[in-house]
Amino acid sequence: MEARDGGDRWLATVGREYWNRLTASERRELLDFVKQSKRKRSNLSGTERARVVALLDKVRRGADPQDGPVTP
Repeated sequence: MEARDGGDRWLATVGREYWNRLTASERRELLDFVKQSKRKRSNLSGTERARVVALLDKVRRGADPQDGPVTP
């Protein structure tokens, strides 16, 4: 099945580049938070929400190699 708008292709190429800005352990951590939250921010503590924001910021902006690991 071919995507009408190329969205599948974008997700498979550019989307993967963004996702791979996280380390394997960061990706696992983010997925665990998503599962834990059950799509409700209130299911996460303030510290956990801050960590999710930090991880998503890394996905969006990319990491500066001099910054080291992402922290909330």
